[in-house]
Amino acid sequence: MTIPAENDNSLKNQIRSELEDLKKMGAAFGPAKLKDGTWFNEFVRAMLTTYAEKIIKAGGVEYFHQKYPGLTQDAIAEKLSTLAMRYAAIIGGVTGVTASSSVLGGLTIPLVLTAIGGEILYTTRLQVRLVYDLATIYGDPIDLNDPEQIYRAFMLAYGISVVSANAGGITTAVGAEVMRAQAYRFITGKTPIIQEAASQVLGPRIGALITRKAILKTIVPVAGVAIASGWNYVSTKGIAEIARQEFRLEALARQNALDLCGQAELKPDDLPLLVQAIQAVINIDGSLDPREVKVYQAIVAYFNVPREILQDIESRVDINSDEVETQLRAVKRVTLRRALAGFLKLAAAASGDINPKEAELLQRFLPALGETFDAKALEAQAMRYKRAEHKAFTQQVGALSKKIGGFFTKKPMLATTPAETNNVLPSPIAESELLERLKLLHAEGLLTNEELAAKQQELAVRAVASSPAIPAQVGNALVIVRLQVLANLMKADGTVDPTEDEFLQELIAGAELSDAHKADLQKHIAAKGLQSTDFAPLQNNPEEALSLMLDLVTMAQRDGRVHPGEKIYLKQVARQLGVPKEDVEELLAG
Repeated sequence: MTIPAENDNSLKNQIRSELEDLKKMGAAFGPAKLKDGTWFNEFVRAMLTTYAEKIIKAGGVEYFHQKYPGLTQDAIAEKLSTLAMRYAAIIGGVTGVTASSSVLGGLTIPLVLTAIGGEILYTTRLQVRLVYDLATIYGDPIDLNDPEQIYRAFMLAYGISVVSANAGGITTAVGAEVMRAQAYRFITGKTPIIQEAASQVLGPRIGALITRKAILKTIVPVAGVAIASGWNYVSTKGIAEIARQEFRLEALARQNALDLCGQAELKPDDLPLLVQAIQAVINIDGSLDPREVKVYQAIVAYFNVPREILQDIESRVDINSDEVETQLRAVKRVTLRRALAGFLKLAAAASGDINPKEAELLQRFLPALGETFDAKALEAQAMRYKRAEHKAFTQQVGALSKKIGGFFTKKPMLATTPAETNNVLPSPIAESELLERLKLLHAEGLLTNEELAAKQQELAVRAVASSPAIPAQVGNALVIVRLQVLANLMKADGTVDPTEDEFLQELIAGAELSDAHKADLQKHIAAKGLQSTDFAPLQNNPEEALSLMLDLVTMAQRDGRVHPGEKIYLKQVARQLGVPKEDVEELLAG
């Protein structure tokens, strides 16, 4: 896709056109489906089927290699993620006006759902297609008939307990038969009971969470248009990072399994023991990580394990580890011993952690094959597949809601013309009104008792954070840096508008700083050109850094355009704070 020039409105116009179509689809779903999450399954299947057919017809992974010639898998994945994040920021900016109190005044939950349904569907479509693209790039295209696979990135991003191959939450919902079917589904392929369970349980749960977060962002906005854009950006970025990591690690595990297969010298008679031994290791902890499944499937496919062997193992339900150990001890061929040991270590390590039960079993199996159990070496192998820690983006934005109290929650508005209305932040909303909105969400079943209490606490924290009293030395340092940077931004275009100067003066007057600090700030403003700033208080503090960048981007966009000088300065600040310039570009695009 060709990205239009930054001063070209064609991209926004295209998004607005698509948004109108999706609003109609949202209206067709109706408030009830949007609220309870049952829209998710239907929407994903409807819009992804056509999209997948298009990608497959264009050559699948080859389509992306032709589109981005010479780039590695990781580089292509990064490009697609960056593009999706940019679109997410833009859709937030386009629809951010819905967050204003004037638009929301007096609206009921069904009307709010109707108003934001198009945005929910647009962002979800963007994220689902990105997940599909990333899976394709890393060599494991998503089977549209296997909903659990497409949902995994959303589950991780939204902090839902991961339901991998052991059914997890699905088991609780639909019974023990699911657990048995799921535990062995990868032996004989997909099982209808699991597909149905994933559709009935996971899809609506994800859909309901997406809706709830969108409503909460709208009814209880943090910083109006800025955070509307930021929410879509942060959520898409979270899904992109999680999906890229998951599919890359799965691809790595699959490739390492195939490498071992190529080195092994197995005979048909060796296959039953191989399958049973691997099954024993990956099932011992009662949970199957997706990478363990990929290792197993790669081995089964490479050696073309006969179906009757797989069915025989499935019929047993449990693998007797004592019998497996006895068979391992009976193996005489050195090459087979070495191959089995390699497969078993990979099967245990692929999840990224060595479970104590797995370690205990390997302490029996490896010596049975004449190999010493080396715990440190095994842990080092597992580290290659370990997931980087990611906060669910609901936690990320929850943290931001405490940080982005900032200047834009209570500052006076700059003079605007009617044409600029859509670029203006909404007027501050009283804490009492926000609390009433939270109670409304709770009464409608969109917030649990625990979530209501947590959101009420966030509002209390935000009220303290946005009050003028900041007695702590660190707090003073943060305020000073913010004011210095805002002053530089106002001068970055070569002129200081009187209303901008008045605006900054009111901010300084409202901050509880010493007279000496305020005098220094006045010198900073009066000096010609941009003045140096010590960013130390903000460095290594990503939440504060993003909060400042959102404030700066919003400030730069208030007059309807971003001056080249302002853009350069924003990127300089981002570099000082360790914020990637791509992130700034995506926020500016909104």
